[in-house]
Amino acid sequence: MGDWRALPQHRRNVLWLLFTEPSWRRMLVDWDAEAAHSLALFRGASAEHVGEPAWSDLVRELTEVSPDFAAMWNDHAVASPTTRVKLFLHSEIGPLRLETRSLWLREHPDARMVVYTAADAATEEALSRPRDLPASAEWSELARRD
Repeated sequence: MGDWRALPQHRRNVLWLLFTEPSWRRMLVDWDAEAAHSLALFRGASAEHVGEPAWSDLVRELTEVSPDFAAMWNDHAVASPTTRVKLFLHSEIGPLRLETRSLWLREHPDARMVVYTAADAATEEALSRPRDLPASAEWSELARRD
């Protein structure tokens, strides 16, 4: 995944990394579906942020650098957060089935925390094994773009 501190602060964004970081594309088993769903969630949330530069700048930049983003953005799909199971292929651990839950913070209604938990016994067991994982790979040049 890489060290988040190595990214410019405005690039510490899941949507940006989904469409610019090759290692994230390899890690998600069904990248097309997951990227489309994440983009539909973003579009749904963007209704409350119309005209905000951070949101419109992200769309403009992703449209410029990612043909996949541009095509999916033109689909105009909208989604709301739900509990889902995502399948990841970790280079050292192997396949992981993780359930995602979106939680809102009452004090900050615009903030959402997504929690990932093991969706099955095999994933729980794989995550519980102690291991020494190699240092994370560096971010791609595009992901680090300032």
